[in-house]
Amino acid sequence: MFKSVREVLKQVENSKNQEVHKQIAIKILQNFDQNIFLKQKELADSCFVSESTVTLFSKSLGYDGYRELYLRLKIESEYYNIKNDEKNSQSFQGNLKSIRNEMNQIFDFIDNQNEDLKIFIKEIKNSQSIHLFSSYEQVINAQNICDNLKRVCNHVSLEQIRHNHSKVLQSINKPDLVIFIISGIDNETIIQIYHNLLAQGVRTLVVASTSQAAKLIKPLALIELGTRGQEYVMSNIRNIAIEYIFSKIILNI
Repeated sequence: MFKSVREVLKQVENSKNQEVHKQIAIKILQNFDQNIFLKQKELADSCFVSESTVTLFSKSLGYDGYRELYLRLKIESEYYNIKNDEKNSQSFQGNLKSIRNEMNQIFDFIDNQNEDLKIFIKEIKNSQSIHLFSSYEQVINAQNICDNLKRVCNHVSLEQIRHNHSKVLQSINKPDLVIFIISGIDNETIIQIYHNLLAQGVRTLVVASTSQAAKLIKPLALIELGTRGQEYVMSNIRNIAIEYIFSKIILNI
């Protein structure tokens, strides 16, 4: 199951780890709870340590570096709605009708991609091994989807994206099925992985935002999210849209 970054940082804060690591964890948590996300140099300066120390700290948590930790923190903040509650509440109250209308439009947009949905269902049903890749923005959704797919499929794995991804690619065989969930920014690595697998003849399925879908050579099936609007509304509706897509798929397997 997915373990939140905040929980990991709290463990570091309460552990007998190096004092420097505890200091960095405490600073990140203090800022996280105020919806503040410092760049690497800013964090290093505020903790009176070097940027390389921040990198080592991030790697000790299992990330490639601080950039990946930074992105995961922002994603988690957005996912759990740890923001200015009053601002979000006012935004939702003032735009509830438009949000509901937009959700209905997106559900209709997804339903109209019925042929691609059928391909997803067929390919997943006929696959012995499924690999799931997601952009940083969708990592929490992807973990939930992976857990749900495991209930109906024999072998499902959520692959971690790393800059050196050759080992992951070597573990994927031609008969395997690979599902990509792509949205947001900073997707160069996952798009490269996608095209590498496509060139190897591996079967691929994609769920993507419209802007990211435009960067991809056509897979076996592509379901677009079609989201738009304010950033806060977009991200939340996009999460609901992805859950809706995979609920439709899993219920028909």
